[in-house]
Amino acid sequence: MRKLTIRTLLLGAIFGLSACSHAPSLGEQMLSQGETTEILGAQWIDGDKLIRKGEKRVHDGESKIKKGEKLIQAGKTDIKKGNAMIEKGNKKTHIVEEKFHKEFPNVELENS
Repeated sequence: MRKLTIRTLLLGAIFGLSACSHAPSLGEQMLSQGETTEILGAQWIDGDKLIRKGEKRVHDGESKIKKGEKLIQAGKTDIKKGNAMIEKGNKKTHIVEEKFHKEFPNVELENS
């Protein structure tokens, strides 16, 4: 009889301990998935924000490049026009200096 009681107690202990390591209930599984879903959703939102910020930055950069290219072209045009004006001015001053020397041969100019 004593053996039977010990066996019964051992079997009860084994079943009792195995009950502590039971599989999660449906509710526990849902909660676990809910936490995971919340984490994944937050990560997706963060990723989407990065995409939007990145797209805006790319757009701003492209806009700056276009403005910069226009400024470069305008600068090249100004340089070309400026050089043409300098050349024309040099020719004009040279012609005037020659005329001055012809009319006033005895006068020395400092910049000649």
